[in-house]
Amino acid sequence: EGDLLAKGINVGRVRRYIENSFVRTAVMKDKNGRVQAVAAVNELETGQLYEEFRDAEIAAYLRRKATGRMIIIRGIYCAAKTDMRNLTQIIMTEVLSKAVENDITYAIYHPLEEGTSREIIDVLIRQGFTEMDAVRGGQGIYEVNMKEPMAVIENMDTVLKDPFNKIPRIVEILEQTHAEMQLALTALNPGNLVLSFNAGVMNRKIVDMVTRINEVPSYPLRERHLGECMCVPFGKILRSIAVPNTVTKTLHTEKMFSPTLNSFTIREYPMYSTIDNQIRTIKSFNRPVILVDDLLHKGYRIKALDPIFKANNVEIRKLVMGLVSGRGKDLMTIQGRDVESAYFIPNLKAWFVESTLCPFIGGDGVESPKETEFNLIPSINLLLPFAAPKFLGESTRDSVYRLSMVCLENAGKIFQTLESEYQNIFERQLTLKRLSDAVISPRMPNGSNRAAADFNLSPSVHIEDYMERLVRLESALK
Repeated sequence: EGDLLAKGINVGRVRRYIENSFVRTAVMKDKNGRVQAVAAVNELETGQLYEEFRDAEIAAYLRRKATGRMIIIRGIYCAAKTDMRNLTQIIMTEVLSKAVENDITYAIYHPLEEGTSREIIDVLIRQGFTEMDAVRGGQGIYEVNMKEPMAVIENMDTVLKDPFNKIPRIVEILEQTHAEMQLALTALNPGNLVLSFNAGVMNRKIVDMVTRINEVPSYPLRERHLGECMCVPFGKILRSIAVPNTVTKTLHTEKMFSPTLNSFTIREYPMYSTIDNQIRTIKSFNRPVILVDDLLHKGYRIKALDPIFKANNVEIRKLVMGLVSGRGKDLMTIQGRDVESAYFIPNLKAWFVESTLCPFIGGDGVESPKETEFNLIPSINLLLPFAAPKFLGESTRDSVYRLSMVCLENAGKIFQTLESEYQNIFERQLTLKRLSDAVISPRMPNGSNRAAADFNLSPSVHIEDYMERLVRLESALK
């Protein structure tokens, strides 16, 4: 309450609102149980719009524009001094994702107090909210359509090696570039929701679900005690994370495109044993399996793995996902699989994993006639100028171009900071041939087209070249 009073907020009014039976709150606590952030919302019916806003024009505007169920966000309050980063963003994601899961299709930010902080406004805008400018300049009211949200998984800190993923300068640039990517994503489908899921939060939720299913504590025990099931991550989630009190064995898979990008298959990750051999190893543990992945939408990966699991008589006890769409849930129902997820989006329009949009750090595999050099996996980033992102066909050319440029600019900023810190630690230049010192699974963009690559140059030099190529194509792409 002291933080709220210091900001001039009427604490009594906030308390009276929260105590209403129709109000729902989301609370974030630190590891010591102290409250760090609170969000308060309530659902609203069209017949209550005038009572809420005391303005007939606003009520009429929302009746025309909003479809389905609505929620009103009346307050977001965060501790002034805290060790937890991005509190406002994280609690906003939790509130909005829960609303989407409950089939709410429209959200309005209408704070109890006037004078919303710049931080909250910035977070709202990055989620796709726009100020309600149809009525007297907006009056500080923001709105967003949540019927077909996009999702992005913020995971850049999980793909860098220690200590680089903990250096303050690098952490700050990762947060800054993620915010810039969010803004670019909102332009793909203006006025519609863009949900940003933090990989660390998602990992924590998945670990809690797996240990609960396996009937073991979610924290390490002094005496070794393993649950019945084993955990098998088969995507990008739970990188280098062992689930407490649970046998954990990663199934290393890769989405592999043809050189022309016209088709793809699900194969073993480069330099790993075949998928069949990996699954035989999993079978040798003689334990039921809990399959884990970050996202289930179209289900290409699980479709490819399912017959191999069945051929080897591996018992799949349950699938645990970070994010499941309505389409993904239907697929599991058809297969007769039991699936549980940290987040559920019934009508997912598009999804992105941040690291896959960063050249040299992430991407999807591409068939290449050449052997891997310096552990750099031939890959493709589905953005310009490497490929035409066909899955964004409903977005304007200008917004797709802008997203591609922002991704390249972000990669340049990240590598410039990474190269500087690498120089400080090792007193030598971070080049492509040394990239595995800082990146867990370094990649080589463009797949088999690698004639121009100079492995003695820094990644940031190559990023500048890609940006120049994109600028040359600007007039044709817009």
